[in-house]
Amino acid sequence: MMYLRVANWSSFQHYKDRNPAWVKLHKSLLDDFDFQCLPLASRALAPMIWLLASEYKDPSAGLLDYNLKKIAFRLRVSVDEIESAIKPLIESGFLEVVQDASAPLAEVERDASPEEERETEEERETEEEENAPPCGVATPAADDGRGREAPDAPAAPSPAKPLPQSKPKTERAERLKAFLGREGEGDTAQAWGRWALEQGLSAEEINAEMQVFCDYWHAQPGQKGVKLDWPATWRNWVRRTVEKKQREEERRAVYRK
Repeated sequence: MMYLRVANWSSFQHYKDRNPAWVKLHKSLLDDFDFQCLPLASRALAPMIWLLASEYKDPSAGLLDYNLKKIAFRLRVSVDEIESAIKPLIESGFLEVVQDASAPLAEVERDASPEEERETEEERETEEEENAPPCGVATPAADDGRGREAPDAPAAPSPAKPLPQSKPKTERAERLKAFLGREGEGDTAQAWGRWALEQGLSAEEINAEMQVFCDYWHAQPGQKGVKLDWPATWRNWVRRTVEKKQREEERRAVYRK
């Protein structure tokens, strides 16, 4: 069975030992950049999802059944509206799709572990930043001295005993520099630029927004600067920029009248 898990569920709870009659909604949400970049429908849906998660049989789990028809019925809206609004919440990491209802509980226990685990995560992030190319700079290919790219180093022999499979890189949050170093700065800029152009931004506006986007996320410390889906983060950034641009154009039109 599929479930939706609310990220940072403990921050929404008032009661630990019983099913809460209501959940906590702190005003700091107004200054949460990632949340405010979500489409308006997703921002409206999020508190409703939190209320539904408070009804789960284990209120400390932050879970609800991933059944769009049931969610649509409870909230008295169409399935299509739920589907379109819930997707950005999943892409931005506010909701997580899980199959095992016990998995979120284990995750909560790890989050509550001592400072040692957080220090390990920060060290890994720092190492990724140091090894990744800076924003706007491509990494040159190695040369063998004869005008050709040097061949890759021989692969290490496989161990006799197979190692447990790790999660794909796409399932692990990472810094923007690490993502650009892995995906390619130039290819990413072109793909992101084409999408932003389709949303109504000019080439000059796209270049300016990319610079601001990179500078903003490179400056974010610790966990705030890591994302599971950087393309989705860029799309939300562009949507926010387009909305602001439209409001400014409407305001100028009123003044001209």
